[in-house]
Amino acid sequence: MWFDVEGVAHTVALPDPGWAFEPGLLAALTSAEPEDRARLRKVLDGLLDVAYQSLDPDRVDTAHLVEDAIPRGTVGAGRAGERLPVVRRTAAALRAVPYEFRLDGLVALEELLDELMENEGGPDVYAEPA
Repeated sequence: MWFDVEGVAHTVALPDPGWAFEPGLLAALTSAEPEDRARLRKVLDGLLDVAYQSLDPDRVDTAHLVEDAIPRGTVGAGRAGERLPVVRRTAAALRAVPYEFRLDGLVALEELLDELMENEGGPDVYAEPA
């Protein structure tokens, strides 16, 4: 993530959202049950709210971040909570991402969940009930 001169936060789009995740965590996410993914989506929404509310340009040295993508495998790199259920493990991994890349990790998860849903033809958890 980086901030422009007006203090607006930016993330770097990843061609493959899986890039941001440690391979073991990525495997857990891609094999998670639809119910776990739906729960994870709700956790993600809360984490995104917190991330957007706590954006602070003074906490990030933008000189080295402009147009830098989150380093490969950052989310889950410490492998903390490896034995936790996938929702708790992923939430813990996202909270452990360094501040300057946390929003990037959250956006990568959002894109990954969207991609998994599209590829499997699953229900859109954001769709309005019929």
